[in-house]
Amino acid sequence: MERKSPQSFIMKKDDLIRLGVTVEKLCKVLIENEYGKYRFDEDDPFMLPAILVIDGMQDWQKKHNIGLRINVIGDGYDTFEIYNLKEYQDKIDKAIMSLNL
Repeated sequence: MERKSPQSFIMKKDDLIRLGVTVEKLCKVLIENEYGKYRFDEDDPFMLPAILVIDGMQDWQKKHNIGLRINVIGDGYDTFEIYNLKEYQDKIDKAIMSLNL
C-alpha cells in the first residue's frame, strides 16, 4: 500500500486482500478483549483502515455488543476504545427520555 498523502493511500488488489485479512483478525481480537482503551502500531498501514471498516459495521457491532471510539484528536489515530454498546445506548436513551420535549 503506497501512501499518497498523510490521509490517503493508493491500494492494489493484494492490499485489499491483506486489508480483508486484517479486518477478520481484528474482529476476532475485539470479541476476545475486554472493554477499555487500546493503542495499535502506527507502522502497520492496514490497522487504521481496518478499524475504520469495523467502525462502519454497525450490525456486527450490535450483534457482539462492541462499540468503537477512535481517537481523532492529536497527532495520530493510534488510540481506540472498545466499549459496551448496549450500556452506552441505554444511557443515551435514558438521557433523551428525561428531556421535557
